[in-house]
Amino acid sequence: MNENIVVIYGSPRHNGNSDKLGQAFVKGSKTSQNIVSEFYIRDMKINGCIGCEYCYSDFGVCSQKDDMILIHEQLFKADIIVFVLPIYYQGFPSQLKAVIDRMYISENKPFSIKKAIILATYATPGTQMSKMTKKYFETLIKYHGWENSGSIFVSGLDEKDDILGHKSLIEAFELGKSV
Repeated sequence: MNENIVVIYGSPRHNGNSDKLGQAFVKGSKTSQNIVSEFYIRDMKINGCIGCEYCYSDFGVCSQKDDMILIHEQLFKADIIVFVLPIYYQGFPSQLKAVIDRMYISENKPFSIKKAIILATYATPGTQMSKMTKKYFETLIKYHGWENSGSIFVSGLDEKDDILGHKSLIEAFELGKSV
């Protein structure tokens, strides 16, 4: 298939449940000869958008010179973007939201992304906590014109390794294999 995939890990916690879910997806996608770029944003220096509009007038170049440049470079080549995150207070963690805000540079120079996937974990059992996150993801992909190529939401994961042995890891591997 040879898709160019950018995987953005939004958890501030090292090797937590969402990381493990994303890593299962990556393993699956590599079996299909895809090119995968992974970004653990907790290990990067990424400022929030300052609304200066420089990127809008300079066609996709941000005025801030931080690690977001590395992600931007890959997004301009990507076929698929994958958001991997824990749901915090019914939404995306602030670290990931900063990355999404900085994707504004694509307004005058669009990314090549055609498809998007979300992989999310959260502690509260049931689906109530994920509703706002799902809605935000759907709104984001509709705005960009991306196809929703899959989502996995896993609830009831309270402790760091609760996902180990969970069927969602197989689902994530299979989703990765299918793209």
